[in-house]
Amino acid sequence: MISDQVKQDPVISALLERFPESVEEASLALGEPTVVVRPADIVAISRFLKTEQKFERLSSVTCVDWLPREPRFEVVYHLHSVQRNLQFRVKARVSGEK
Repeated sequence: MISDQVKQDPVISALLERFPESVEEASLALGEPTVVVRPADIVAISRFLKTEQKFERLSSVTCVDWLPREPRFEVVYHLHSVQRNLQFRVKARVSGEK
């Protein structure tokens, strides 16, 4: 469950409104809004964040290997809105299974 405090973040709130089934988790991790989304929806969510929320810069993409946990991998996208002076983190967890 996502706390009311986290839902107050305008970007998280917009994502929850537009993609209610896609956002699996949301938090304010290390002072930065963070969402965990379904991998199948990453393209649509990224497009929404770029076009409607003005996150025009992808600062970095990285991956964390949580072996032996499954889903094993966590792909992490760090986004930046120059116009709004905001940082945002999107994570998608993917299986190590073939």
